[in-house]
Amino acid sequence: MSVLFNFEVHTPYRPFFTGRVESITLTLTDGEAGIYAHHAPFTAPVVSCILRIKDENGEWKSAFITDGILEVKDHKTVLIVDAAEWPNEIDAERARAAKEKAEESIKGASLKFESDNAKAKLRRAEYRLKACTLALLCGFLFLFCKAAPVPQEAEMEEETVDVFVALPSLDDTLPVSAFGEIWGYVVAGREAALRPGLPVSDIGYFGAEIDSYGSLVDVPDRRKLPAFSGRVHLVVKCDSRALTHFVLVPGSAERKALIADLTAASNRYDGLQIDFENVPQRDGDFFFPF
Repeated sequence: MSVLFNFEVHTPYRPFFTGRVESITLTLTDGEAGIYAHHAPFTAPVVSCILRIKDENGEWKSAFITDGILEVKDHKTVLIVDAAEWPNEIDAERARAAKEKAEESIKGASLKFESDNAKAKLRRAEYRLKACTLALLCGFLFLFCKAAPVPQEAEMEEETVDVFVALPSLDDTLPVSAFGEIWGYVVAGREAALRPGLPVSDIGYFGAEIDSYGSLVDVPDRRKLPAFSGRVHLVVKCDSRALTHFVLVPGSAERKALIADLTAASNRYDGLQIDFENVPQRDGDFFFPF
């Protein structure tokens, strides 16, 4: 008789799965992994993939999951992801449209972060479609994928469009004398867009991110803004709910290491802006002391 273990899958919107299982299969950042009962404890980042669950009856279930964190303990295994969907919950037409849009974005990307973002969206769309295909081939759930009234990750993603703002002439008189500070933002790789002479006291310099392991990466070089005489602040962003939860857990090695990285990186700047836009509600009390 197979040995079972407790397995849970959670998203910011709902508990997706809870039950006794024989095994699970999913993709970590370093490749595919299978988890069985009594597996050695570990924590690892997960990438968008097909999650396969062999339940207590020996039947296989498949679901689409986005990036997240897997924690294997002695008594249970917990997976926290931004989104998880059964095949019958996936809007296949929407996934195809997202795939086409991501492919076009990859072709038009001029900066690394734009290309990486588009590739991540493409991977999510491809695995959504793969989840639908698996359901069709196996002949379970439904004969075709359809939309369901659950929050889908595609609905959480902001539409990105190019916006062009006509800046005033430097000869114009701007009504800024009443402000002690005026902030602007610069994206790494587009430093040339910062025109000299603008009435800006502070710059937020975008580019630094938190990678799948909770480490600080892509810190922009402060020296690339030599002509700006005001204050420059490092902006660090994290768009993943699951990853945000991962690095905010009090006492964790990842949280301590990230704080050390942020402290070291911000020494070259006048300030630090923490741009974590998807802090789970239950982690609010962890975020402020962080």
